[in-house]
Amino acid sequence: MAPKPDLELQRVIDDLDVVTAYNRFAGKGQVEVGGKTEGIKVSCPNPSHPDRNPSAWINTDKQTWFCAGCNQGGDKYDIAAWYFGMPVPGY
Repeated sequence: MAPKPDLELQRVIDDLDVVTAYNRFAGKGQVEVGGKTEGIKVSCPNPSHPDRNPSAWINTDKQTWFCAGCNQGGDKYDIAAWYFGMPVPGY
């Protein structure tokens, strides 16, 4: 069983959608979806990918993101894991 702080963090992240997680944890600007559900352009949420020109997309239907620049994708848990210094994947 995970330690209590980890379970509390898990519950907080469970209640977020991928856009809210990106806005809160990625540190690469705020995203406004404007009614779109896919192809929402953002800078890659991976902190090791300095992305001057947005090369990633968020899909709110699938609750995922994908970056064409580094060929990596994930979900809200990956974004939060980077923010909290946890391994991705592997949190």
